[in-house]
Amino acid sequence: MEPSRATTRHRRGGSRSAAQPTRAGRADPGADRIIDAIRRPVVLLDEKLRVIFANRAFYREFNIMPEETIGQHLAEIGDHRLDVTALRTFLGLVQAEDAAIEDYEIEIELPALGRRVLLLSAEKIRKEAEATREIVVAIDDVTERKRAETTLKSAKWHAERANLSKSRFLAAASHDLRQPLQTLSLTRGVLTKKIKEKKNEEALELVARLDETAGGLSRMLDTLLDINQLEAGNIHPQKVNSPIDDLLERLHLIRFLLAESRRSTARAGPLPRAESKGDTLRPTIFVVDDESSVRDAMRGLLEEEGWAVEVYASGEAFLDAYRPGREGCLVVDARMPRMSGLDLLERLKTKGGGPPAIMITGHADIRLAVRAMKAGAMAFLEKPVQYDELVVNIERALELTRNSTALSSLREAAARRIAGLTSRERQVVEMVVEGNPNKQVAYVLGISQRTVETHRATAMKKIGARTLSELIHLTIAGSPHDA
Repeated sequence: MEPSRATTRHRRGGSRSAAQPTRAGRADPGADRIIDAIRRPVVLLDEKLRVIFANRAFYREFNIMPEETIGQHLAEIGDHRLDVTALRTFLGLVQAEDAAIEDYEIEIELPALGRRVLLLSAEKIRKEAEATREIVVAIDDVTERKRAETTLKSAKWHAERANLSKSRFLAAASHDLRQPLQTLSLTRGVLTKKIKEKKNEEALELVARLDETAGGLSRMLDTLLDINQLEAGNIHPQKVNSPIDDLLERLHLIRFLLAESRRSTARAGPLPRAESKGDTLRPTIFVVDDESSVRDAMRGLLEEEGWAVEVYASGEAFLDAYRPGREGCLVVDARMPRMSGLDLLERLKTKGGGPPAIMITGHADIRLAVRAMKAGAMAFLEKPVQYDELVVNIERALELTRNSTALSSLREAAARRIAGLTSRERQVVEMVVEGNPNKQVAYVLGISQRTVETHRATAMKKIGARTLSELIHLTIAGSPHDA
């Protein structure tokens, strides 16, 4: 702030009459010179809150002359320009309290400067010889600092909003990009099974190449859609040589095999519903997915395994058709329009429960996995789900549901293993299962992220969990609240 001409004269010494009021009644000119050299406004008051002395920074900051200040009540100087309720409240506290007051915030309107935010601090100084006390008041203009804080908060809020939008976009992109890979993976499983039955080694080799291509695409998506890597800046573009002819050849192979699969299915016609001993139908696998290609691939795969299969395009359609008490397993997509897979599981739970469920997602999320498991999901699988992985999880879910002894044994074993964890390992597992990423766990527990990862890996080994989904499932199974 540019000082006025009068303030500039005073700072340089000015006339004697202008400088003398700042020393009126003062017996310690050395202390005054020290205060005068301070770069923030400082004013010295008597017990009646009248100004005894003010430094140059005070006159410069408030654009006021010494003759308008010395001997005046602080709130009344300079045509009452400092006379606001907040200042009088502060001065009342100064008179009433013996202790120092620090960083008392007030807002005030100053000529030519507009609205300012000031922090006031006060300290009483006892003068033993005169049995009186003086009050030192220091003033700090924090207007620009407050504006910067407000701007920073606003920028942080907008950044968080942008980050949330990015995360939502990546979740949606992950789901949409993994859908065709899911269809490809399931179709490959069906083809492999059929080709093995015919013992066609050449066709098996082609399917293996198809699997290799699908695996490469899946790994590429895992890298591109990993939010933590994107946020941390761990992904950097690099130039690599990639033979386009080989890629085109593999894509042509995929199209050929899919066409052959469709023609083979059309010639064979629909498979009969499989029955077990005693002429009773085997458990029914209910597939709920909004993508028709995934539904068709699921049906083909599961019918090849001998199960009866029913497919539904939405959660609402499944709820309309499902009748409680039927033995089977629900395979549901996590992300669907209107009613999500999680909504469906929670709706079934409120109605008394449904069949054991396996949730499939194109975008892994710990919190979603935890909610799905608590809603009744036996497994939480990420797309593209492999043929064998899906079959094994369905068989496991059916067995645990059918065999109460096996389910009870699983819960007892899980509880026993969890009890064997150290207190720190148990803390880490509990926070992970609640949906906290490793870096958040590290921050809350006051340890390094590497230490969290070590505890997590050790705990998973002790519990017998190979994946995060298994860790969540076993932890919930071993919890007394869910036993």
